[in-house]
Amino acid sequence: PFVRVRGAMLHLPGKDKMRLYNSRSGDERLVLDRKLVAATPTYDIYRAGMGAEKIGWIEKKLISMTDTFDVYMEGKGGFGVTGLLKPPPAYRITGDFLD
Repeated sequence: PFVRVRGAMLHLPGKDKMRLYNSRSGDERLVLDRKLVAATPTYDIYRAGMGAEKIGWIEKKLISMTDTFDVYMEGKGGFGVTGLLKPPPAYRITGDFLD
């Protein structure tokens, strides 16, 4: 495997984090940290830990036929997270995530 995942989605302040580690070296590669105040489930993406730079964010779409998440890159245009002035998503993830 390429990465090892350690996380807990408990919906508690400061505890709703997912950490991805390089499976060979054990180095932390990414941290997903849930935003406390957001209209939809939103996770900030940090490179190599919480002390590092924010490189993007993931938002779950409110209305869709399947689970759909949009991945946005930091600094790629747009202003704010209101939905009106966001940049277009860099990636879109869809599917049934229960299987």
